[in-house]
Amino acid sequence: MVDISDRIEHLEQLVAAGHYVTINRGRQFGKTTLYYNLVKQLRPNYVVFSITFEGVEDNVFVSPDTLAYAMVEKMYKNIKRVKGDAASDIAKKIVEEVLNKYSSTKQMSFEDFSNFVSDLCEECSKPVVLIIDEGDNASNYDSFISLLGLFRSGFLRRHEYPTFQSVVLTGVYDIRNLTFKDHQYPNSPYNIATPLEIDMTFSAGEIKKMLDEYEHDHHTSMNTGMVAQLIHDYTGGYPFLVSKLCYIMDEHIYGWTVDGVMSAVNELLSEKITLFTEFYTMMEENPALKTLVQEILRGQHVLFSIDIQEIKLATTFNWFIDDHGTVKIANRIFEMWLKNIFVTENHFIPYQQRLRAS
Repeated sequence: MVDISDRIEHLEQLVAAGHYVTINRGRQFGKTTLYYNLVKQLRPNYVVFSITFEGVEDNVFVSPDTLAYAMVEKMYKNIKRVKGDAASDIAKKIVEEVLNKYSSTKQMSFEDFSNFVSDLCEECSKPVVLIIDEGDNASNYDSFISLLGLFRSGFLRRHEYPTFQSVVLTGVYDIRNLTFKDHQYPNSPYNIATPLEIDMTFSAGEIKKMLDEYEHDHHTSMNTGMVAQLIHDYTGGYPFLVSKLCYIMDEHIYGWTVDGVMSAVNELLSEKITLFTEFYTMMEENPALKTLVQEILRGQHVLFSIDIQEIKLATTFNWFIDDHGTVKIANRIFEMWLKNIFVTENHFIPYQQRLRAS
């Protein structure tokens, strides 16, 4: 594992300062690892509720009342697993009492939910932090936008009423850009949040430290600096790709050499990986994006503008980067995979058929 303690420390500082934070990165970019390590780091000094909206059924979002009750339910399921902490025990008791109070209808008004949060934060001996993973999964529901508005209201009035020390939301899309479909909010109700702007890619130096630890345990006689730089050259430090290459080299015993790295790259490119198939599907659904990718691969100079929808979309998923004002494919592995795909499309059966066949 690459050491990400500096990212965690930065996040902890934001929480300590009372910031509400958004963490937005593409798929398999280390958000979940960051999320779990943050929860672990915060627990000694905070009462931490960590919940997720991944896989939540639509009926939860039917109204603000059903969503508020579901929030309390999720908070209870999470906090009841925390053992040996007096402040968390107090929080557990408060949440359980409120959950039982509204269990007959499974509905709770936002006003009651707001009062519950104030009571919880006032009675706990530690500051209370709420962390929501995959928050953008709920972004299509106006009840969730209303919930963000409730968090914003609490944030702005925190000098009058106790509320969360910090709310941290993770996801692919930036929740600060969300608005009601009916334009009840002309701007995002969550524009008070601070985006996490630290670089989450792994540097060659960070990869080397990981390989140094591996070498200490396995004695392969590798040149860790050279191998780390080569891995970085091909992955651009994309967390999933770094981990995947190292995993392949270890499992297949390719050797920690230049040839070993190249064998691992070729092995990775031959696998059916969600990260790749997701981008292919995205291009198939957006022909303009596919055309743009082809133009970039041919060497065409494309100015980087986040206002261009296709550029914004691919940048959100970390496929494009801004290279001194020019659009660039994020790393060499992505370039190689894309070129292989377009060669296959032109000379063999369509890649989509291959996916279905597999």
